[in-house]
Amino acid sequence: MNIIFLLFFGKIKKTYAYYNLSGGKAFLTNPVLFEKQEHTIKIDMKIVEKALNFKAENYMPEIAVDKEDEIKAEKFLKESKIDKYACIVPATTNKLKEWKIENFEKIIEFISKKYKNYKILLIGGENDMAKIEKLKRENCILAINLNLRVLYEILKKSSLVIANDGGVMHLAWLSGTRTIAFWGPINLKLMKPLKNSIILHHKTEC
Repeated sequence: MNIIFLLFFGKIKKTYAYYNLSGGKAFLTNPVLFEKQEHTIKIDMKIVEKALNFKAENYMPEIAVDKEDEIKAEKFLKESKIDKYACIVPATTNKLKEWKIENFEKIIEFISKKYKNYKILLIGGENDMAKIEKLKRENCILAINLNLRVLYEILKKSSLVIANDGGVMHLAWLSGTRTIAFWGPINLKLMKPLKNSIILHHKTEC
């Protein structure tokens, strides 16, 4: 409802948005009743189709990168002396969706023993450093606060991404890289990865 009010009071000439039975219709010039639960990508694209009067051939999002992003990704991998690698994203902004750090430790130990020629990229932001430092091993490289487009290129070149639900996980499956995603209490029908993914879903706290 908040965004609907903003559109109304902003005096925008044409407003296309979903409303439901709890209200909002009166504040939109072109209201669309939200009836069917489906993936948010399709839900959002249908609004754009209606507003612009066209039919999309492909709903799948794309990440726009340029040559400079590719060069920066290659430079990071070269300077870190990385050839074959997997990526691990141990943190998330919602604690209910966060897989236990001890489980990530076991995964790192397994990869380290089974695939000795692989490096492991530990991906996150400055706020995730406590978890990442706990996971760091001799074969681990830290990838902290990377530009999202550069990170996308790095994920795309990875053999595997293992991640909690979050923005990096979505970048991973969009890049086409094989992804293992851990999900907590959320409606998968609305948000799940649409390709190249194995989803482990707990309806309660992870």
